[in-house]
Amino acid sequence: MNNRRHVHFRDAPEVLESDPIKFLIYLELCTEHDVKINFDNTPRYHNWWKCILGCLVVLVGELVVPSNGPFYGAQTRIPDDLGVRILEALLKHDIELNFRDYYGETPLECLKRRYALIDRHKNDRFILRLVAEYLSVSVARAAMLRAILRLYSTPDDPQ
Repeated sequence: MNNRRHVHFRDAPEVLESDPIKFLIYLELCTEHDVKINFDNTPRYHNWWKCILGCLVVLVGELVVPSNGPFYGAQTRIPDDLGVRILEALLKHDIELNFRDYYGETPLECLKRRYALIDRHKNDRFILRLVAEYLSVSVARAAMLRAILRLYSTPDDPQ
C-alpha cells in the first residue's frame, strides 16, 4: 500500500503566474517530503481553460508581441531555465501530459498552434525538454528532431 500523502493545489495557476519561484519551491518541498500534489484541472476562464502544464506552456519565455492586456500571463515572463526546472518538478508529481483543455488541445498542441496573443519566444530549452518528455527521448535527440522538422516544414507551417 502506498502511504504517500497527497495535497490539493487548487490555486496552482494563480501562484505559477504571480510567483513562479515560490511555485517551484512548493513543488520541491512536496517532493522532498514525499507529498504528491493533486492539481485541480477544472477548466477556468482566468487561465485560458488550461491544466497546470498548459499554464506553464503559456508562461515560459517572453511574449512575441508585448501586451498590457488583462489576460493570463500578460505580465508574467518565466525564464527558459526556470521553466525547465518547473517542468521537471511537475513531472515528479505525475502530471497528465495529454490532458485536453476546454479547446480540446494538449499542452504540446497549444504550443505548436502559437496563438498570436500568447505566442512566446526565448523558450527553446523548455520546448526541447517538453518535446523530449512527450517523445520519451533525450533532450539532445529532441533537438535533432526539432531541427529536422524545421528543415521539412513549409513557410506556412510554424514550428
